[in-house]
Amino acid sequence: MCRLHLSVAIVVTWAALTMAQGEDLTKQEGGKGPAVVEAVVRLIRQSCVFPNDHLLLRRLAFVETNDGLNPDTYRAGLNGGIWAVSETDFRSTQNDWNLSTFYADITERFGIDWNSLTFDQLRKPIYSGLATALYIAKTFRGKDIPISKEKQGAWYQKSIHPQNSNADYNYTKLSGRLDTKCRSNNIDLAFLVDSSSSLSVEDFKSAKTFASNVLDTFNIAPDSVQIAFTTFSSDVQLQFNFNNYSSKEAVKNAISRVEKEAGETATDKALDFAASELFTAAGGVRPNSAKVAVLLTDGNADRQSNAVASAQKLKDLGVTIFVIGVGDEVDRSKLESLASNPVCTHVEHLANYTVLNLILSEIRQMSCEAPVVIHEKDLPQKFPCGTSINFMISFSGPATVTVQPTQGFVNIYGSFFNSQQSSISRASASQEAIIYVNQTLYINVDASGNDPAICHANNTYTLTIQAPPTSTFAPETNATCKYGLKDGDLFYHPYPKDPAKFIQCDEFGQAFLQNCPKGLVWSQSVLTCIRP
Repeated sequence: MCRLHLSVAIVVTWAALTMAQGEDLTKQEGGKGPAVVEAVVRLIRQSCVFPNDHLLLRRLAFVETNDGLNPDTYRAGLNGGIWAVSETDFRSTQNDWNLSTFYADITERFGIDWNSLTFDQLRKPIYSGLATALYIAKTFRGKDIPISKEKQGAWYQKSIHPQNSNADYNYTKLSGRLDTKCRSNNIDLAFLVDSSSSLSVEDFKSAKTFASNVLDTFNIAPDSVQIAFTTFSSDVQLQFNFNNYSSKEAVKNAISRVEKEAGETATDKALDFAASELFTAAGGVRPNSAKVAVLLTDGNADRQSNAVASAQKLKDLGVTIFVIGVGDEVDRSKLESLASNPVCTHVEHLANYTVLNLILSEIRQMSCEAPVVIHEKDLPQKFPCGTSINFMISFSGPATVTVQPTQGFVNIYGSFFNSQQSSISRASASQEAIIYVNQTLYINVDASGNDPAICHANNTYTLTIQAPPTSTFAPETNATCKYGLKDGDLFYHPYPKDPAKFIQCDEFGQAFLQNCPKGLVWSQSVLTCIRP
């Protein structure tokens, strides 16, 4: 029997991403499950339209409908979707002049005219999530959203379920059950901790405790998550490299022994050391790891321009930088100049060191979502079954990315803008996924849903890059395409003169003639090239 080859074509337009054959599950009516919820939350968070909600939106989906998995979530007459938004609360988010800025940003970032939306459209996850995010913004009206689950629970009872005297308890209890297990097993995480004279001994102890507690949900091992630790004041002190300790207990013990060093705030030296010494092979970093630096400081860099340059060197190495600023002396704009983009998800500004532990879940989650940065020269590479890994793949020109596991299956989410992935396809041992690209690609390859029995040392999936099939600008077929295409529209059409070719549209109504890979023909029914 001829083996089926499934190709997933991604169209690059100026503002849209479409994955043929796959579905954008965030816009699919009745969508449900943790993967869908997390995709919606990423889309909303990384749009930077709304203030940091400290996991409130993510927790609400779990508390209200178990991420849409409760049987009643989509029953007839219930249109609030995964976040179970009431019609009254939805209507309150429309035509409110206090929300005008949000409406404009939602139109710009999501292409949605919020005030024209109907309640039944909330059966699509992205609309339900946006309605909840708007309602949160409306009720807090510019005030900081609480960090702790307990304070969020008090808001939940007051603003969502005022008639339920146990609502705050239910929110706090159920939020604690939300699975925050990290499914990525290849993170190299470094802490760059300020120990300058402006910190008290107790503040420095709180910083160490925070770093130690971040590790609680990670599997610390040479083939999983590795930790490095550096302190800085006037100079940089390497406490330990990535490959010095191979167990959680050993890392925690090493952190507890770190002593405070007095001096200035030489943030530039810490970042430069991280780029030149820490995130290197000699420092124990691995070539195919997600690389993360958490910078924790209570003051502005003494040499800000140098610090910005050093941070860029670190980013150029593929390191994701989170910046946590503590206290009144910190200038948030200066923190943002050091952090990775989008800065709204990579900067935390806290009042004091005593509240550090309240952001543990956020730092763990964002560290788990940091991408493995890969250049085309680095491929092909193999990655293990049982993991969920984000990739940022850079290209010098048009290319074809192929994903195929040796056994089982992987789900693939994609984006061209940042690590917010929403479109989905699936690859298996008999069905490879082929992605056509001509710019930086962000994908999440989730191999965590397989039966544990097939996740063994020899079960991997492979990422490969090849030269793409040729394409030709075809103005004679422009009538097939329409101007203003966006996510969810039809970008692909059959080419009547040759079944081995198809027409690909861009958002400006231009048509391009694409060749299927050798031996395949276009199928309009599944919007992909298949074996005849």
